[in-house]
Amino acid sequence: EWTHMQVGRDYVMDSALVQAQTMLDDICILRACAWQNWIAVSNVDYCDGLLYIDLDKPGFEFTKRYYAFGNFSKYVPVGARYCAVQTQDDAVKAAAFVKDATTVVVAANLSDRECVFDCSQFAQSELRMIVTDADSDLRETSVDVRNVTLAARSVVTLIAQGGSL
Repeated sequence: EWTHMQVGRDYVMDSALVQAQTMLDDICILRACAWQNWIAVSNVDYCDGLLYIDLDKPGFEFTKRYYAFGNFSKYVPVGARYCAVQTQDDAVKAAAFVKDATTVVVAANLSDRECVFDCSQFAQSELRMIVTDADSDLRETSVDVRNVTLAARSVVTLIAQGGSL
């Protein structure tokens, strides 16, 4: 259970990267098998919710934390087994999850520069890549395993079907 109790609503990647790094540390170091936000929907002026609401208006205001959380919750299969991932760059944190014939890697690039991510361990030539960064909210593309680049200050999900690490 986690919260980022700083004053002011935050819609940008700063707190999304703090959240993703915390989630990855909890999973990789503590072997957490479940993870939740303290408050999912907030109506106050704190950096605590994944969504903000105004009680006087209909609708939601989505944060980058919402989408970064989705890089995990939307793509890591229930019951998947955690596998450690070695990265070449200290600014990149990552974890892999395997279930049946699907491998999902969630990585956070905490640096202000793009980073190459080694995917040579995958038998497939193409992966699904889902990106949350300053300009994208869970944007999905296909990527060649020989050319995986993580955007600066991003949370990325890579999915390999039909094979494992």
